[in-house]
Amino acid sequence: MMVRITHRGACGCGCEANTGDGAGIMVALPHQFYEWPSDLEDVYPRWTANSHYTLVPILEGQQLDDSR
Repeated sequence: MMVRITHRGACGCGCEANTGDGAGIMVALPHQFYEWPSDLEDVYPRWTANSHYTLVPILEGQQLDDSR
């Protein structure tokens, strides 16, 4: 039987009430990883090694219909 369940970290009911379920992974990436190619410098701001930034993966799924 297949059922839809609530994500355990989405509602704060996981292992840690303050931070979700603790399944995230933090890694340190070198500053060079975040640098834009030179042809995009006019479009995006230039970041320095002292800048604070976050890398957020965005996954765009298929469009859902109204049947769900």
